Amino acid sequence: MPEQVLLPALHPQHSRDHEDGPNDLDHAFHEFAGLRDALEEDLLSLSPCGSLVQLVSLFVAAQGRWDVRCSRRVD
Repeated sequence: MPEQVLLPALHPQHSRDHEDGPNDLDHAFHEFAGLRDALEEDLLSLSPCGSLVQLVSLFVAAQGRWDVRCSRRVD
């Protein structure tokens, strides 16, 4: 769950963009398709939630105990 590692959830934006009701993308699980360095415009338009070291430590802490109840998703 992105919320478990302090990342923003994507499903609210997906629901706003597609207004097509429940589908295979309206779940709390997320997957990284790739990573890249943040561009200057990324840093200006987004709110960084911590460092890479902090993010990795959150992933390590959550390993083996992902909890879908951490998602703020409302059905």
